[in-house]
Amino acid sequence: EDAASRGRILLFEVDYVPCRRKSRSGGKGRGVGHAPRFTLTHAKKVRGAVSQCAQVMEHIIVSVANRVEVYSVEGKEMKQIATHHAPHYVVSLRVAKTYVIYADVYQACTLLFWRDRDRQLYPLAKDADAHERRAIGHDLRSGSGSYCADFVVDAGELAGAHALGVVVGDGDRVRLLQYAPLGSDTDRGGQRLLARADFMVNSDVHTLARHAVPRTDPDSDAAAFACIYAGLDGQVGALLPCDEKVFRRL
Repeated sequence: EDAASRGRILLFEVDYVPCRRKSRSGGKGRGVGHAPRFTLTHAKKVRGAVSQCAQVMEHIIVSVANRVEVYSVEGKEMKQIATHHAPHYVVSLRVAKTYVIYADVYQACTLLFWRDRDRQLYPLAKDADAHERRAIGHDLRSGSGSYCADFVVDAGELAGAHALGVVVGDGDRVRLLQYAPLGSDTDRGGQRLLARADFMVNSDVHTLARHAVPRTDPDSDAAAFACIYAGLDGQVGALLPCDEKVFRRL
């Protein structure tokens, strides 16, 4: 179209107000609790369609067309403080502490790191295998444009490669990738997400959600987050991190 697409970022404040049940006799009524009330506090117009929105530290991170932008709320204004340009249209955006993973429409995901001191998004690694498969003609399924990415965590803090994993919904498959910061020849100096597992679910995966789960070791207080996926045919599954001893018993 000749007219460029436009989008808006709306920030609401949620507070709870007391509510009462309507009395049949026309009286004041009995109190039944509190109901949420939304108040629009900030609005920002952007160039392009806004597809995803999340929070990184005290800032707002959004995906606008093929850009990942970070906004800071200062008084009554929302100011843009950082921008990362993706190669294609961004369809998924997830945040775990200061790590950001986004997926574009051409089946590739990129891992970013937000440094608040510099107010900048640093690219760490990307799924290079997806680009290579498309280059040789693989995964060109008609009608399968779904793609999403999220984190699976198996540690109290995101401090090492063993703690952070990336789950990717790639059409009718779910792939598990890992970020290895210590570079080697296989991961191209730490700039490549390594493929660790590939699960065929026989359904187009459109949604991924991260959920906290209890640890199998009662003496450990480290956090663990499973990744729940949902398919178009109604199936729901989860990728759950577990210890080596528990895995061998399955």
